[in-house]
Amino acid sequence: MFKHLATLALFGPLATASLLALPAQNKAAAAPSVVVQVEAPHTDANANGNNEDLGIQRKLAEYTKWLVIVTWFLAVVGGVQGYFLFRQARHLGEHASHLHSLAGAASDNAKAAQDTAQAALAQANHIVASERAWVLVGKVALTSGASDRPEGSKQVFIHCEAVNRGKSPARVLGLNALYAEGPIAEPERTWNERLYDFSGKSTPRWTFVPNVPRSLSDSIPGFFANPGDMLTAPPQPGYAQFIHGVIRYWDVFTETDRYTRFCYRLDGVGAPLGEGWHLAGGERCNQET
Repeated sequence: MFKHLATLALFGPLATASLLALPAQNKAAAAPSVVVQVEAPHTDANANGNNEDLGIQRKLAEYTKWLVIVTWFLAVVGGVQGYFLFRQARHLGEHASHLHSLAGAASDNAKAAQDTAQAALAQANHIVASERAWVLVGKVALTSGASDRPEGSKQVFIHCEAVNRGKSPARVLGLNALYAEGPIAEPERTWNERLYDFSGKSTPRWTFVPNVPRSLSDSIPGFFANPGDMLTAPPQPGYAQFIHGVIRYWDVFTETDRYTRFCYRLDGVGAPLGEGWHLAGGERCNQET
């Protein structure tokens, strides 16, 4: 113990002097320490900024990498899809071409069928036309003197001699006729459509066998004359006397309406009753259906 006390006595003053000298040294060393403490925060901020920039750059790089990956993936998917769409479009084009060919073939077949049907119809019509009845008018005149008619013997009738020029019998329903005066060059002006009205003659009255002449007649209301009386020319210059008529008949096996239309004109300045009538008006006034 005494030994330790001796040591403290020996080194105590030195320790005290050393301790007294420390503040001065600390003060001397403290000055540059302040400079270091001022610069240190600035250095840390730059480091933090650099670290943040590096972090952002890493994130951008990572984002760019994934963006490139996704873009390439979409490009690959688009390419595959485009390939299949191209294949499908080509297949659809081939299918459309095939359908177009089928449509063309169907159109050709339909046209061929139509042509065949038309040819068959034409052949059938030719057969019907060659075998049907054809009632034609051979002579027309004005007559009177009938003793078996309720109108009396002076009643004037339009007398028509007709013959069936076809190959089958004709069932005749009747004759409608009129007598009129009109312009000699325009016989159609004295025509009347009512001649096609057979509402009161709806059933056949006569049967005309082929090539046998038959007579038909229709009265002219209010026109009376004796047989052989002269018919004088109309008082108006350029006018003439006309007879228009229509015969309605059916074929022997059908009830298809057929008509024979005719027009006759009295030639000269006058003629005895029953003479002087000749065909007039051409095709527009003389028709067979």
